[in-house]
Amino acid sequence: MHTIIKNACLNMAKDGFEGFYDSLADQLVPNLPTTYRSFIHRTDGATLPLTSVNDALFFSLAYDKGHYLTFSRVLKDRLIFSEEDTVINLIDYGCGQGTATLATLDFIAKSCNPKSTKLNIHLIEQSSIALEIAVYKITARSKQLGFKISLNTQNCFFSEVTLPEFSNNYDTIHLMSYVLDIKSVQEEILTITDQIKDFPGKNFIVATDINKTEGKRGFNLLSIQLTAKKTPIKEYYLPHHRYNICQKSFGTHIADAIGFLLEVDNSISLDLAA
Repeated sequence: MHTIIKNACLNMAKDGFEGFYDSLADQLVPNLPTTYRSFIHRTDGATLPLTSVNDALFFSLAYDKGHYLTFSRVLKDRLIFSEEDTVINLIDYGCGQGTATLATLDFIAKSCNPKSTKLNIHLIEQSSIALEIAVYKITARSKQLGFKISLNTQNCFFSEVTLPEFSNNYDTIHLMSYVLDIKSVQEEILTITDQIKDFPGKNFIVATDINKTEGKRGFNLLSIQLTAKKTPIKEYYLPHHRYNICQKSFGTHIADAIGFLLEVDNSISLDLAA
């Protein structure tokens, strides 16, 4: 794994994601691996799969702190865990470098005892580079918090996804962080929703995205396909301190985002059938 990621993960043990980001920034800012204009051109506005470690590092510096804070806030507003949740299934769609899963690990650790909680984690991502980084970061954070985990991955497009068989009766949390605004994801989302509608047990879909028309369109599409109706979308404006890659300086930035939670409870139909 890249030395910068390793060092940042070591800092995460002490200061959480804030520590990870600060270490990342301290190492990258003196010698940025690329320019904003070049990055945006190469990745089509940060929507294409990342193809180099330098682009992955640059993406993290530019976006990850806002993405982490937004996902953490939606989890806090919408989801409740307790000490009774000893096994939790997580599926992260378009996981990137694992930010949404990291936010979820930290959130669960505040409500459950990590040492008596087993997490079954399944990561789905098109970029093999981003996926490798996600696995490293999530494994490191799980050890730091004390979780027992089972971690599996799929390096594929949404149209190729096959959801895992957890073979248990525990709840599954489906994570979708800043992916539903992407046109190709919207075109392929039916592959995912058809499987979620048949996925055993209680399913909670937690989503965050940009507060723009394309983000809301993706949310509505997901909601209609899963519940046959639109779900209310909450707007978030979260100030935070981060490095501005355009201005090349640190300052306060506002994460202008949207989020919601959907529930698909297939345990009801299973109980009735029994």
